[in-house]
Amino acid sequence: MMIDELGRSTGLERPVLDTSEFVEECASFIGINVEDLAGRGRAVDVVRAREMLATLGVERYGLRVKNIASEFNKSAEAASRMVSRGAEKRMMNIEFREEYDELDRHIVRAVRRSGRNIISG
Repeated sequence: MMIDELGRSTGLERPVLDTSEFVEECASFIGINVEDLAGRGRAVDVVRAREMLATLGVERYGLRVKNIASEFNKSAEAASRMVSRGAEKRMMNIEFREEYDELDRHIVRAVRRSGRNIISG
């Protein structure tokens, strides 16, 4: 995160969302059903979406792993592994990172349009 000369964050201002709002907004944007995220499916696109949402939620929106686990019908340990794999993909895979960043920007824009609260961070 960068700080300007007045000590203010130059980072993207992010909304305060509860876990279910976050998951619903993300799922809608990437075109996946929340039920699929919470299901037992192991399709590549579903696994990738879970990892991306879990990682983004924890890293940039301050969501708790246990709440993400609950939304996805998974154990906290499984959700923690999703975050770890997602963070590794974000660092190593440019396509994943670009989708991750675009999803982040989308959430901020969607919340701004709705008039809900945004916080700096």
